[in-house]
Amino acid sequence: MDFSLNTNLQIGFLVEENDDEQESQRIIKKLEQVLLKEKQKTDKISTISTKTEYDKNFETIEEVFKSFIEYSRKVKRIKEDTFKQYETSFRWLLLDYKKTLKIYELEDINKWIEYRDLLTTLPNNFLRRYKDGLDIDDIVYNIIEENDENDKETVLLNSKTINKHFISYNQFLNYLVLFKKIKTNPLDKLLSLNTIENPHNSFSEDEINKLLKDTKDNEIKDFFNVLLHTGMRLSSVLNIRKENINLELKTLNIIDDKTLSGVRKITIHNKIFNILNDYVKSDREHIFFDTRGKDLVQKRINRHIKKTLNINKTIHSFRKNFTQKLFNVCDDINLRKYIIGHSQLRDITFTTYNQEKINIKKMRDIINQISYINIISIENIKDEDIEFC
Repeated sequence: MDFSLNTNLQIGFLVEENDDEQESQRIIKKLEQVLLKEKQKTDKISTISTKTEYDKNFETIEEVFKSFIEYSRKVKRIKEDTFKQYETSFRWLLLDYKKTLKIYELEDINKWIEYRDLLTTLPNNFLRRYKDGLDIDDIVYNIIEENDENDKETVLLNSKTINKHFISYNQFLNYLVLFKKIKTNPLDKLLSLNTIENPHNSFSEDEINKLLKDTKDNEIKDFFNVLLHTGMRLSSVLNIRKENINLELKTLNIIDDKTLSGVRKITIHNKIFNILNDYVKSDREHIFFDTRGKDLVQKRINRHIKKTLNINKTIHSFRKNFTQKLFNVCDDINLRKYIIGHSQLRDITFTTYNQEKINIKKMRDIINQISYINIISIENIKDEDIEFC
């Protein structure tokens, strides 16, 4: 009998005619048992070795990143601007991963996709407002609310900026692979983001149609229509009470702090008269969502918009649409300011343009001209003109 052993722990036998067959089978069986035990030991050692190789140190992501920076400076001789980009990108990364993520988990492509999705929802000035321990959603809400109160659009991180961050992360992961802290770099397979619409842009005609058509929740659909035909801020819509609505005169008192009196009266667009009429006749305390809080409503609606249109526009985009429409049908600058509720405190001429001097009939005619059947292009309107409406 002769045999050979290969590197995979397999045996090859050559049985000659004069060999005892039963004895040969006994030897083969015995050797198989021995080899099986050896293989199990080898597999166990390999598993322990692999785990130890990637878990043997308990470095934090911050510590590993510092090593990456030091290596990049000494060995790769990268420019100072690149280091600044690395550091900024890493600060964004720590927003979500500082406390929980382990180094070997950086190999999980799904975590990177989730993290990138998070970045697309954050304001571009979020990092300046972030403090360790604060809730991300609370910070976003405060930024949006402050911008809304000051008639400023909330601009989110754009795809170009996010892609730059991911170039930095890709270099960081390459370093981790090189020094055997992770096995593979998942970002090698992750495609860059395409250009994303700025969240402060108005909705297109197709987007409005899709929102109204695909929204099955009648309350949300009515909410969209009120925003489209009044241009109200979210807080103003949620502040509507029955005593603010005059169905006989078809007027609506809007409560906000953007006019001298804190209240402005606009006429009710024919398209939303039935919505307000149903509310007045109901036993509901609030017109929409039973006002479970502005931040909750804002998150719910913005998620609905993103899910329906797959874009990052927000509730404020409805206000932008109304403002643009109003510009097209109203050439009275002061009346436009009044209807949209832009701040007039620095405008001396507006101090005499109060509610008693507003021509309600003229306002009604203007507001009822606003239509979303065809979105009129306003590409030729200058930015300084838009500010007046």
